[in-house]
Amino acid sequence: QLLTLGNHPIIYYSIKDAIDSGAKNVYLIVTSPNSDVETYVRSQDFSNKVNFLYQPQPLGITHALFQARELITGDFFALVFPDTLNFGNTPSLQQAIDYFRKVQSNIFSYSPITREELQFTSGTLRFEEQESNLGRRITSFSFVKPDEAKQIEGIHKVSFIRILSRNYFDYASKALNSSPVDDHQPFKELVQNEPTFSLPLRGRFFDTGVPEGYKRALEHFKWEKIFKTKAKSERQRIILE
Repeated sequence: QLLTLGNHPIIYYSIKDAIDSGAKNVYLIVTSPNSDVETYVRSQDFSNKVNFLYQPQPLGITHALFQARELITGDFFALVFPDTLNFGNTPSLQQAIDYFRKVQSNIFSYSPITREELQFTSGTLRFEEQESNLGRRITSFSFVKPDEAKQIEGIHKVSFIRILSRNYFDYASKALNSSPVDDHQPFKELVQNEPTFSLPLRGRFFDTGVPEGYKRALEHFKWEKIFKTKAKSERQRIILE
């Protein structure tokens, strides 16, 4: 998460997206106090909005999120996977929040990708959905690895921003008492028991957690810089003329 992308480490973009979307408190789960990630974040202007939780061992998403259960006081909270980025005109979390205001329910937002783009991510979700007056309600889902997904036609979905009810922690508690822990199980129970809607995000997606995805993001920033430099040069030429 401290690999450089453009002029900033990757972690910068997810935190900035959350703050630009109106988040008042950001809880960042890191390995230990004074980790490189924490040191970097504390040096930034937005550090007063970021709180740190610690997971010394990589025990999975369920265990990591469970550390925050006492700090989440509202009925809903947002989960963001920070190594997956989406760049668009509207911050990604803001898009999910805007839809939440309509449905007042759980949301799995996602970036739609083609089969050719599967090489740039570590996996996708396959939704079973029903149409409703509020949108597409998810009735079940499964995680699909890229090699398996390549056999499936159509659009694939990478879900990295979710708005979840606080009841998630009840399902997480049950999952943590099983062995091995299935990190997808709490989400599946949430979907089965509570209204959960899918939301396609507008923008361009990059999964920097896999090497090919990070290379793709670097290429995007390279061409974006060239385009901006050329556009600036054109504006200066027009002014001079």
